[in-house]
Amino acid sequence: MLPDSLLQRTCDKLPFSVATALAIQALGGEHPDRLSEIKPIKDYDRVLINIRTMVRNIYGSVKTDDAKLLKAKDVYTVIQKEMEDIEHAISQYSDNTCKVTFYGCSFNRLKMLFPNAIHKTISTTKQRHYFDLESVVVKQSLLTIKNHDVLKCDVGVAESYPERCIILTHYPTDLITSEIRHLDLLESHTGHIKGPSEWGTKLTKGKSLERIPFNRLTIQIFGDNDNLLAPLAPNIKTKVLEIAEKKKWNRNTTYEKVYYDLTNNVEQDFKTIMLLLSKNNAL
Repeated sequence: MLPDSLLQRTCDKLPFSVATALAIQALGGEHPDRLSEIKPIKDYDRVLINIRTMVRNIYGSVKTDDAKLLKAKDVYTVIQKEMEDIEHAISQYSDNTCKVTFYGCSFNRLKMLFPNAIHKTISTTKQRHYFDLESVVVKQSLLTIKNHDVLKCDVGVAESYPERCIILTHYPTDLITSEIRHLDLLESHTGHIKGPSEWGTKLTKGKSLERIPFNRLTIQIFGDNDNLLAPLAPNIKTKVLEIAEKKKWNRNTTYEKVYYDLTNNVEQDFKTIMLLLSKNNAL
């Protein structure tokens, strides 16, 4: 029997956690803030959903005092039911033309992919409880769920899907490491759909970084919105912002130009840091 905190967790029109429900409703043109006869789901062939994001949205749907008492086995039970409900909703919205793939990442290769970034650490009891809860649920889901399309990944989605895909994730590293030809981001709760040129908002304090594009270098400089990678020191970020302004970057500026501007005609110490950040990124 599930605890009341999960049975009574806040949901919207669809029968799952509100942040996930609102995102899926947006695909069907039914987000309460943006009702529309146009269904964005019609533009896609596959919806990719991060199991860790499902866990986060379940965790965030219960009261704070109840969240710290959640058990992995109960959250896992909810995950199974939500997978079924999500597939049903996507099938209805898309007239059964859009596939759903759930995935979970182990992050075993994260430090190898970003060897010189600042990796976040667990420092509080609350963080430890959530980390352990999330890890157990994801591991169990990948090992035991057989009646849904569940993909085991390391960092980001491993498959190179040829279809038009949209991804529901709160991990910006998924956007950097996934090798998918056409990929848009679906945001939890708001249901906003963002193409690659808008992913800069996923950096730490990214909404204010109007000149900073999203790539494997900037995510290490500014951090990934309080998930896996912490921002560099303020003086380094300030220097990058000065260069971005001087060189007139925008959200569409290429990685090649960012790399060139950060490693040419700059102080040696700063250049060394930028070269380290761009080195050995097997992406």
